[in-house]
Amino acid sequence: RSHSRLEVLVKLLSQFETDYNRFLQEGAAYVVQRFELVSGFANGKRVKVATGRETFVGTTAGLSAEGLLIVRKEDGGMVTVIAGDVSEVK
Repeated sequence: RSHSRLEVLVKLLSQFETDYNRFLQEGAAYVVQRFELVSGFANGKRVKVATGRETFVGTTAGLSAEGLLIVRKEDGGMVTVIAGDVSEVK
């Protein structure tokens, strides 16, 4: 079945309104939690991170309260990635 653009737009705006109202009531934590649940990248992915200061390999370990990616480095240290290139290591 094909969907009209109008049907898709109505569904999108309806879901956006629901999520926006939850954001207004619960704050950013709701958005971060929801993104973490649907992301295939936020938890358990082996990644290479290149920042301006260092490059390292580790495993994604969720998101901070601010929505920043947390990576467990191979040496066990935890790093919150504020900026940099993150790519999956296969």
